[in-house]
Amino acid sequence: MLNNLQTTARKLRWLRPLLLLTGLTALAVFTYVLLLAGSAAEDKYILPSLITLFWSGTLYWFISAFTRLPARANSKDGFFKRCKAHIVRGFYSLLMMLAFALTLVIVFISIRSINIWWQSYS
Repeated sequence: MLNNLQTTARKLRWLRPLLLLTGLTALAVFTYVLLLAGSAAEDKYILPSLITLFWSGTLYWFISAFTRLPARANSKDGFFKRCKAHIVRGFYSLLMMLAFALTLVIVFISIRSINIWWQSYS
């Protein structure tokens, strides 16, 4: 499973600059609306910018984290080198579960936020 995530992250590596630009733009819109906007008409951009910021940050983190996955332990390697590889891959397994849980949380927050946004501004 970890190797599949690594393959996916390496294929999506080209998205990193786009995700960074999208996240920074969403952060700029959120900051502008929160701090500088004077009218309530511009408040409708807070939830979409937050959702965009969450998704771009999560995807950027996923791509950055799983492209550097170490190789599996080789049976010809020494004992300590194999132990280190197992420990590091175990850490990446925990990271994979964290990424899955974070994705579920963001999906839930996105659905709830979009419903609230549609009810408030439609």
